[in-house]
Amino acid sequence: MAVIRLPITEYKELNLRAQKAEELEKTNTELIAHKNHLEQEVQTLKELIRLERIKKYGRKSEALSDGQLELLEEKPSVEEAELKDLDAVNEPKKLQKDEWL
Repeated sequence: MAVIRLPITEYKELNLRAQKAEELEKTNTELIAHKNHLEQEVQTLKELIRLERIKKYGRKSEALSDGQLELLEEKPSVEEAELKDLDAVNEPKKLQKDEWL
């Protein structure tokens, strides 16, 4: 096997690249471990939220999907002002005496 002699500058450059590659590999491994930890934490929090919703809405809510439980938590689709407008429109008309049966 032939030995290749490199100039000192090329040897230093290759050595620095190897060190940088090792540092990047270590950082990558740490980031993957952190990502996995965060994903597990998100799953735990989602399960806690689901259990709280079941507690809030009763045992029948166990049959509801996660999406349905989320809808129960959202803002109502009808605003208070809209309800007042409907009440004004649907207010019973006061009959005059001559209109009575």
